[in-house]
Amino acid sequence: MLDYLTLFAEAIPWLTVVVATAIAAGVVAALRPLAVHAGWVDHPGVRKTHVGAIPLVGGWAIVIALVLTYWLMRLPTVPSGYWIGALLLLVVASVDDRYPVRARYRLLAQMAAAVAGVMLGGQILPHVGDLLGLGPIASPWITVPVSIFGAMALINALNFSDGADGLCGGIGFIGLGWFLVAAVVAATALPGDGHRAYAPGLVPLVATMIGAIAGFLFFNLRTPWRARGVVFLGDNGSTLIGFTLAWVAIHVTSAYGATGVSPVACLWIVALPLADSASCFVRRMLDGVTPMTADTKHLHHLLLRSGMSVRRAVGMIHAASFVCGLVGVGGWLAGVADSRLFALFVIALIAFIAVTNLAWKRIDGARARTAQPVA
Repeated sequence: MLDYLTLFAEAIPWLTVVVATAIAAGVVAALRPLAVHAGWVDHPGVRKTHVGAIPLVGGWAIVIALVLTYWLMRLPTVPSGYWIGALLLLVVASVDDRYPVRARYRLLAQMAAAVAGVMLGGQILPHVGDLLGLGPIASPWITVPVSIFGAMALINALNFSDGADGLCGGIGFIGLGWFLVAAVVAATALPGDGHRAYAPGLVPLVATMIGAIAGFLFFNLRTPWRARGVVFLGDNGSTLIGFTLAWVAIHVTSAYGATGVSPVACLWIVALPLADSASCFVRRMLDGVTPMTADTKHLHHLLLRSGMSVRRAVGMIHAASFVCGLVGVGGWLAGVADSRLFALFVIALIAFIAVTNLAWKRIDGARARTAQPVA
């Protein structure tokens, strides 16, 4: 373990992280007053309980930091599909932040971004892992839809999680941190061959995004010296983080040949936002409404309803996200079979869906009893 920690510390491009953090923080500070003047702000509403008009500049700060860091540091680039997909999501989500776009068009844009991300100069999942203990499942009839629809699911999952200060950015930061650990180990610690041409660009991309998100979180995360976030991500920021997580998850499984990261380990890294979305979808279908219907019944809403403060609820979700990543990456490094990791994931997912939906059923039942008129 000490050898892995030493290797990790030496392999991380720390200067890239610092530069991206500084740029993102500087861009947030510069854009805040401009966004307020231009009306590019988020107002309180039925599903938004923040106070006052909050500038929606986090996504732009992350994007600008990403581009400028690549230009200043002369970083090795990644396949064009990543940039095309990111740009498409940025444009559509930025419009949606100001002038709401219908759900069907957002989904079409997400599908186009996912297809571009995995098809243009990149790689679909080479396999989905040895889920049944019978060998890796590599049929394109499975890997192609899993790559595309899995990316769309993660884009939406991160977008749905953007409901409390620091929550979405923190989930992205933690998830990318675990992908960075996995990529560094796969690239340098394990013997292997057949590295793809884009392999050298994965660690710099992840490091840059980590730094850019950190610069944003400085203004968005609740801390002892800041009671509330002063900027929000916006849909362009949350969808970009979700798309980046999905793109990296697909590519770290194939970039390093025989030492590629296990797809099941990648699934564990992003398990919490996917589980939250799955729980909401199941509940909505049982209630007879469209699964994409927006509501206030995500995990962070449940924790807030239990009496937790925003800071504590966000901290608990971040801790759970960290543990999920530890299970996935730790299990992969320890040589745990994919079938066992996947079985554990399925059990945890079913338990999560059951517990959260039971909790909401009890809350709704108590609310209905309270609302009944006294005879």
